[in-house]
Amino acid sequence: MNKFYVLFLAILLSACAVTSENGEKEVYLNTIDLTNDATQIKNYWVVSKRINPIYPRDAAHKGITGCVEFSFVIAKSGRAQNIEVIKAVPEKTFNKAAIESLKKYRWAPTNSNTSLNPVLATIQLDFSMTRNQVTSGCSVS
Repeated sequence: MNKFYVLFLAILLSACAVTSENGEKEVYLNTIDLTNDATQIKNYWVVSKRINPIYPRDAAHKGITGCVEFSFVIAKSGRAQNIEVIKAVPEKTFNKAAIESLKKYRWAPTNSNTSLNPVLATIQLDFSMTRNQVTSGCSVS
């Protein structure tokens, strides 16, 4: 019985927490899920600092274009937490540069978000050699 209780407690705790970028557990109990309606993010948070990703040298030399799509939580601090790659085109080519960029983004709460509600959001960072270039497999942003 004791083993069952410990196993149940371990599963419960792991379901409520995820690992943040620095390896610490972050728990967001009142997170508003906006992954299906990205237009609603502007009701809670606005980007106050956007850092463009650094194009990987090898990909630039080879003329490779692509994108990385993430899910993440905009935490009360206005920082991206619990960053997860949803899709990468081509796979893993731009992940590191895109993650480093997203970690530097900052969001400011809107006037209607006085309680600093964290939101679960998605974003796509594009890598292209020219403006308005769309890569197959990446959605138009």
